[in-house]
Amino acid sequence: MNYLLDLYVLHLIGLLAALSLATEAVGRRGGSVARLRLAWNWFLLVSLAVCALTGFGLFVPMEKETSRLIFRLHLWTGAACAWAGFYHAALRARAMLPARPRGRK
Repeated sequence: MNYLLDLYVLHLIGLLAALSLATEAVGRRGGSVARLRLAWNWFLLVSLAVCALTGFGLFVPMEKETSRLIFRLHLWTGAACAWAGFYHAALRARAMLPARPRGRK
């Protein structure tokens, strides 16, 4: 747990949770839901791309400080990508469950 605190992963997840709550609040107040979805989709795409590129970068021999930076970027974008994916799945959880046939209880 200390390791995640040292790398600011839990801080990042807390920030993303606050952004998710703000997104929900704006959507409930009549804000542009399409723009919010577009922003989250771009965030997910960029974090996925950076996570993948930095993941491949970990296999390239480089100086220790540069390697640490690449690892941190990989960890941060991976956490952001995971949060965006979980948030996306939570919003659509009802649609992912099988439908109950009508007339049966």
